[in-house]
Amino acid sequence: RPFFDAYLCSLHLDDETFNHLASFGLIGFINCIDESLHPEAGDILAGMEALATAQKKRLERWPFQIKTAAGVHPGNIPRWGWPDLDRCLDDACVNHWADVLGPMGIAKGHELEFDLLERQLRRAARFQMPALLHVPSQTSPDLLKRMLNIAEGIGLPPHQMLFQNTAPDAIE
Repeated sequence: RPFFDAYLCSLHLDDETFNHLASFGLIGFINCIDESLHPEAGDILAGMEALATAQKKRLERWPFQIKTAAGVHPGNIPRWGWPDLDRCLDDACVNHWADVLGPMGIAKGHELEFDLLERQLRRAARFQMPALLHVPSQTSPDLLKRMLNIAEGIGLPPHQMLFQNTAPDAIE
């Protein structure tokens, strides 16, 4: 039976969709909370934790195992400040309300994206948490290789890496 479908964003799915997913045998998925978060609206940490808690509560009606992912998607990098990012993600790990770090990855190949990716991968290794890597299918093999080299250099074991939006033949 299928377990994780990292493409789901529970905020944008209605009850009927969850009923269909349950009837097709989905037993769990990663609930990514970063997509609809707007840090400029207030306290980033409070917003992340409140959203994670609300989504878990909403999804209790179905027999799903929910893993909450907290991280900074590469498309959201301009909205985040470094101090707030570190405080939020460390808190998510220390207080155990995040089960997975991510989605993280590279959108355009800018050095800032690689810096942020490395910081998040180091955190995943330090807290021994899975890392959800956002790797769009159009990502060049060179960018993907660089991402995987960073993870390997940090010592993040392959079994702690989950891949999102990745063409199956991109990962060997």
